[in-house]
Amino acid sequence: MDSDLEETSRLRKRPVLAFTRENLAGKTEYKFRVAAKNPGGQAFSPHVSVTTEDEQWARKLSAEEDQRLLDLCQLCGCEEYFERLSRALYDAETLSRLHADELRDVLDKLQVLPKHREKLRASLSEPPGAPQKLHVVRCDVNFDVLLCTWESPEICGGSYPVIEYVIQYENRSLVTSVTSAPDDEEGHEWVEVRCGTTTCKLDNLVSSTEYAVRVAACNEPQGQGPV
Repeated sequence: MDSDLEETSRLRKRPVLAFTRENLAGKTEYKFRVAAKNPGGQAFSPHVSVTTEDEQWARKLSAEEDQRLLDLCQLCGCEEYFERLSRALYDAETLSRLHADELRDVLDKLQVLPKHREKLRASLSEPPGAPQKLHVVRCDVNFDVLLCTWESPEICGGSYPVIEYVIQYENRSLVTSVTSAPDDEEGHEWVEVRCGTTTCKLDNLVSSTEYAVRVAACNEPQGQGPV
């Protein structure tokens, strides 16, 4: 509770670089200007003229878009921000297509608290897809080393980039006979290493031994994707 109060107090002290003015007349020209203040006084920006839309043509989210947005907010416990997002025309699909920095700017503008931002980001993101074209070769110099290369996944979890890869390998001679299918995890003993590039060396292996190798990508909100 104290941490929430401290965070709210911190946000109030930070200058807000966005402002929404509601309930203006339709089809009317308005002039806006902004002043910056400090103990020495204030200075105004040049004014900007904007004409409002006719009320009957004003853009609103459809009932279906509103429902999907409400479902998203309820899913991550952020119902209090539903009205703000709806009035700002940010439906669930639009939010999911924003890049991470664009989403951060939107949440800044709508003054969403950090604890709710993380829940929204996680709900909007997807795990990355499986890496492509895994290629494993034996090193000519060291016979107990395998060199693995692959390509980044085509699906990167929305706007969230891959932050690392998980490489798993196992000695096929140690796989127990209880395994009935290649994808069955029972009986497998995968050894796991992690790296931040699309190339990895597996060393200290047993010479003249068959190994199975697979790789998965990870992003920040969702973690590890499929292999």
